[in-house]
Amino acid sequence: MAFTFPSSPSVNDTYAVGSRIYTWNGTVWEIDASVGAVVASSEIADGAISADKIASDAVTTAKILNSNVTTAKIADDAVTAAKLADTAVTPGSYTYSNVTVDAQGRITAASNGSLASYATLASPTFTGNVVLPNTTTIGDVSSTELGYLNNVTSAIQTQINAKVNKTSLPVSVSDYGAVGDGVTDDTAAFDAAAQARTGAVTYTDNGILRANCVFVTIPDGNYVLSSRVDTGGREVVWVADRGAKILNPENLNGDLLREGQRIMSAPYGNEDSATGFAVRLYPSGSDFNSAAEVLGVQNEADISIYTDRDAVSFFADVLAPPPTLTLTGATYTATTVIPASTISEANRRLLRKGMIIDTAHSPTKYSGFITDWAADGSSITVEGWYLANGTAQSASTPPGTATAYVNPFTKVWAHNANVLMDANSHASAMTGFELGLVDNKEASTAASGGSHYAWGFDAVNLGTYKIQSFFVARGSGFVGLRVDNADTGLYYTGGTNVFDSYISGQRAAVLRADGTMELGKQNVAATWYADIHTSGNNESVNDYDARIQVSGGTTTDGSATVTFFATNTDTQILRPRTDSTYTLGAASRRWTTVYANTATINTSDEREKEQIQDINEAVLRAWGNVEYQQFKFKDAVLKKGSGARWHVGLVAQRVKEAFEAEGIDPFAYGILCYDEWDEQQEVTEDGVGVVQEFQAAGSRYGIRYEEALALECAYLRSRLS
Repeated sequence: MAFTFPSSPSVNDTYAVGSRIYTWNGTVWEIDASVGAVVASSEIADGAISADKIASDAVTTAKILNSNVTTAKIADDAVTAAKLADTAVTPGSYTYSNVTVDAQGRITAASNGSLASYATLASPTFTGNVVLPNTTTIGDVSSTELGYLNNVTSAIQTQINAKVNKTSLPVSVSDYGAVGDGVTDDTAAFDAAAQARTGAVTYTDNGILRANCVFVTIPDGNYVLSSRVDTGGREVVWVADRGAKILNPENLNGDLLREGQRIMSAPYGNEDSATGFAVRLYPSGSDFNSAAEVLGVQNEADISIYTDRDAVSFFADVLAPPPTLTLTGATYTATTVIPASTISEANRRLLRKGMIIDTAHSPTKYSGFITDWAADGSSITVEGWYLANGTAQSASTPPGTATAYVNPFTKVWAHNANVLMDANSHASAMTGFELGLVDNKEASTAASGGSHYAWGFDAVNLGTYKIQSFFVARGSGFVGLRVDNADTGLYYTGGTNVFDSYISGQRAAVLRADGTMELGKQNVAATWYADIHTSGNNESVNDYDARIQVSGGTTTDGSATVTFFATNTDTQILRPRTDSTYTLGAASRRWTTVYANTATINTSDEREKEQIQDINEAVLRAWGNVEYQQFKFKDAVLKKGSGARWHVGLVAQRVKEAFEAEGIDPFAYGILCYDEWDEQQEVTEDGVGVVQEFQAAGSRYGIRYEEALALECAYLRSRLS
């Protein structure tokens, strides 16, 4: 439909066409969108509006209904650059561009960028995922550059294989076709994986040739091995996932390593190759290349010296390190140690937060934990200094100048294990260490020696100096050493002492290898005793059936008293330790009766006598005034009453009186004896009982009857003559 508009209109003149109102803006007639409807595309015939019918810049985006101008409505090359609105983007080319695009696809911002860094495959710091075209050359790939390769299928496969062969990266059996479905025979895949590292070489250690070692991973799965894996002579460590299971483990050739386990199925040779697992704690600067010292020969010829061939499941080795740093002439503040000279950069690299510093203050050191250190090495900061005297202390400042030991270790352990139970534990028993021996080969024939033996525990000193103890049991417990069912509880050969007991730092008992012993405390006076049980009664019935008890003593050897508590003491010869020195019994400790087959033999050798002469007449007259009497002993009367027996003999006091009447000292002759003793208190000791009975002070006269009878005979002879 064609419209005829008025000619020569003025600005803002209007013209109505149906329901539409048009307004002259001085250049074109504009439709008033607020009155009536806009012109729909259906009302305009195709091709009706040509470019010459539209004034320049007349059709703005506001004049076009959304989605009504499709690409089909725009002629090819109809929209030129001149028809596009300018943006804020500066025309030109950009490098490593940063570009912003709006929702209409227009570039609204652009700027030059930069690539901070990039890496080729030859860089040791390369990480990330890269898609490589088939023609890519890898170059020199190191083990730190190549992370994980699985089923690589490209033209660079050959290059990758060549690089992997020169590294210590593990390969996977799945890379070589292992399925792990529990049915497929995966032996060939295991063979190929083990032999994939063609670049691995053998090496020597102390001149001893070693097989090369490769690592092969085994993903989760069930693997069938129909025959023993061919490793090509390599020592293979199979690194298995927790879910990896070998259905024919006897055919897995090498060592199996999985979380918490290492199973070495093919030990050989010595050192690491004969060791299931080795743990070594060595200080910085040590030889980390040294191997476990299992059959640790230094060269091939040494196998003629050490004839055993050892294999070890677990090997632990620790070398006590020196302090990481020794700071001489150091001074201190409340939280720092200031060395006499700054710590070098190389030594600062050794410092760690949490290290302990001990000072050399005497007699008691100070200690603190490192929290930081000065960048220039002028000081080290600690959380605080504490006097290390065995009791809880508050922080204090170390005085004066003293050497500081950084990271000192005063004690090292090859193995330290704790077993714990608490109130919430369900377990009711625990064992710190259990060692089981299963000897199904042949019986040992002796406690030691022989070519066949089985030792549950072997502690050996390999150093220059004697060690203090091969076994130490500390803390409270009922039994220090318990042995069940062994033929011999303790078998000892060589050395000096079999058993040595100390109480409060003082020796209490020692049994020597030659059979001699020492018994009794040496730091305090105490009674020693040995109780012997023979009746079959326990201690609730009687404490002992016989006892040997020793008490007293002085600084002189042999001055103690030995007491035998027994009904009978049987022996062959009872004699004193020194001739003619000691008595048998005492005035206050007398025998009641002495039974003898013959009389006592008294010394009468002329060679042991002097001043031999006739008996004095006054002595004979005095003896003639002594009367023999009959009498009863009072203690016998107390015990037996009228049943006490009569005795015939002399009364000592009357002998004394007769001699004194003649002016003779009665004690100048050995016939008359007199003894006195002090009161003796009762003494008891814990665990022993009465070790000394009470005895009142007293005195007693006595007669030597063999001399009295000799004088009686002399008196009778004088009367007869």
